[in-house]
Amino acid sequence: MNLCSFRCLLLLVLLLITISMIDGAKKKKTKFTARNKKNKYKKYFSIKVPGKNLVTRKSMEPVKPVKLKISLQKRSVTKSTNVTRKYVQPIQDVHDIVRSSYDSLRHLHLLHVNQSAVNLTLQNFKRMPNDTKYTCGYRRISTTPSGLYIKGSLSRAVEIPFQDKYIVPVDVRGMISICKNSLGDVLQVQPFTFVQPINQSEHFQPQSQRRPSVLMFGFNGMTASTFRSTLDGMPRLESNIQGWFEMHNYKRMGENSYINLMALVSGHSPSAMHNLPSPSAMDALPFIWQRYKAKGYLTSYAEDLTLIRKFPFEFGQKPVDYYLRPFMRGIADSLHLRNRSTEYHGLERRLYVDYVYDYCQQLLEHYLNHPQPLFGLFWTSNFGSSEKREPTLRDYIERFEHLGLFRESIVIFFSDHVCHPMLFVWLPEWVRQQNPEIAIALTINRQRMTSPHDLYLTLQDILNLGAKVPANPLLQPEGCPTCRTLFQEIPENRTCHEAARSENYCDCDAFAELLQEEEELLPLGQLLVDSLNEYRLSRVQLRDRCTAFTLQKVESIHQHRSALKSSIVQYRVRFTTQPKAARFLATVLYDHDTRQLVNVSVPSFGRLLGYVDQSKCVEDENYKKFCLCKPANKVKKNPRIIRKSKTKTGGKQLGIEQLLDNFNQEVDHIEKFNTLKRQQIRVKVRKLKQRLVTSSTTSDMITYLEPNTTPMSEVIETHVNVPFTLNF
Repeated sequence: MNLCSFRCLLLLVLLLITISMIDGAKKKKTKFTARNKKNKYKKYFSIKVPGKNLVTRKSMEPVKPVKLKISLQKRSVTKSTNVTRKYVQPIQDVHDIVRSSYDSLRHLHLLHVNQSAVNLTLQNFKRMPNDTKYTCGYRRISTTPSGLYIKGSLSRAVEIPFQDKYIVPVDVRGMISICKNSLGDVLQVQPFTFVQPINQSEHFQPQSQRRPSVLMFGFNGMTASTFRSTLDGMPRLESNIQGWFEMHNYKRMGENSYINLMALVSGHSPSAMHNLPSPSAMDALPFIWQRYKAKGYLTSYAEDLTLIRKFPFEFGQKPVDYYLRPFMRGIADSLHLRNRSTEYHGLERRLYVDYVYDYCQQLLEHYLNHPQPLFGLFWTSNFGSSEKREPTLRDYIERFEHLGLFRESIVIFFSDHVCHPMLFVWLPEWVRQQNPEIAIALTINRQRMTSPHDLYLTLQDILNLGAKVPANPLLQPEGCPTCRTLFQEIPENRTCHEAARSENYCDCDAFAELLQEEEELLPLGQLLVDSLNEYRLSRVQLRDRCTAFTLQKVESIHQHRSALKSSIVQYRVRFTTQPKAARFLATVLYDHDTRQLVNVSVPSFGRLLGYVDQSKCVEDENYKKFCLCKPANKVKKNPRIIRKSKTKTGGKQLGIEQLLDNFNQEVDHIEKFNTLKRQQIRVKVRKLKQRLVTSSTTSDMITYLEPNTTPMSEVIETHVNVPFTLNF
């Protein structure tokens, strides 16, 4: 090889080395940027750079690398496995001006002020963009001595100023932080809730036997397939590994989330929950957390604003040790503190679910490895939607796993859905080893018919784990002597009635909605009203006290999909009657040859709205839902006495009151009519969309064996992700 060739080869090698070094630098930069984006919502440690900002105000890109002090907040936890864990910061947004943290060594909550977020928010004000002065304070969310929210107290609360690293007083369990500029314009409003230590339960006695905590997570509208896809992205919690038990035939009992949730935690029927005589009657129900509290457990219950606003039931006193509802009401009342002057206002960026799960995370940090076990129920309404959001359910579950939830606790995930509710039970390894018989029973019951009342008994049975003789017998749910715990084998041939599941909500996948022209050919509405009236006349308790029903409207008819060709077909009918716009749901057999109902059972009809105030003239609970009490006979007044006591001013007053009563009656009538009209329009729009997709030709005759199908779940109830608005 001559000298020229050697020089060329050397230059080529140097060129290849240079190119590889440039590519390596680009990959390293890309990896750094991707890691920053990925960790937007996952901040496991805090970074402090005195006098420097990590982000430039103009380009919003990372500055040159500097040496950083990274302080990891840790706490040592004593448990059977001797594990030392890092403290996990709550999931918070990069635009939060005020953030909270927990000092596990001193057992204190701290407030931090993010100067970068302050600067970013101040620049959005057009009045004084160069103004850098601001103040932050908070208003305390107050509760009564019994632990309930004091309505309107937030507007009267004194605003307490605070600065960075402010120590939250131990008696503050909820607050609304407010930051303002020098002119008083609101920069951001941020609610916070805090789990503060409480006195030990009077029932708590340290025990040598290991007892599991019990955590329940409920969702409105989530299906089993959606939850499986969430788990399958986590290697240690995939749905097919040992420890998970999915109840494939778990179904609902009532027509809404509140009814099914209350049946699960109190063992009461939908009818009983609809017709509680007063809010204080809630305290007398045998809620499951009362049993856990009696056994020395710490108890907690949290639901989001969707459930609170839709079903505004209230306890007479705080039902559990840690009760989130008073503070959620305070968050709702903070609406008047908002100012639309900036897009980074705070409240719009968080969904109701975030407050519930942040509260759960605090409870786990405080008590998961505490000698006193924890019972918790957390209900949310926004994870059931497919809409993308951050943080996701997987983010929260990963955080709970990091804290040790699935090592120490029995965890139950369940949902309320029209046709596809879900129930997943997680048993940690040590529970399966100590109680192999319950793992066998759960495996057998995977395909058996189950209901919320069975889960109510299962929660009681957990308290008997490890005991040779159960300390307390299981309390059977109301009206269901055949319901049983999931830790015992359930009969394979079990019926809906034996599982306390109404025929109206049993096997709803087998029904399809009829089109309006098909509904009009069926006289089902009038036949059902006639059956109601015949039942009323046949009962002495109802005959003279209750008024007759008349048909107002048939809302929907669903036909059972059957492969058998027969003139007798099963239908599920939702209809409204008068007076009082009473709504019913009935599942009946109809003979197309005779055009009559077959073996109709009126007691199986479901009444969809509360009726306790309309049936006070009847004492028997079984008859109340079929009674609208007749108005009492009014005693005629002496007209002379009326004229004698009537003055000119009094006559005007009586006339105004009469006009007001008439106006209120007209408003009630319009509201009821608009509600029905709105439902009718929605059904028509849905059917028109369906007909555009399907064939344009329709048979003139009803085809009751092959109906034009629309899934029942789209008609009876919808589960959507409502945007975060605090109109309360």
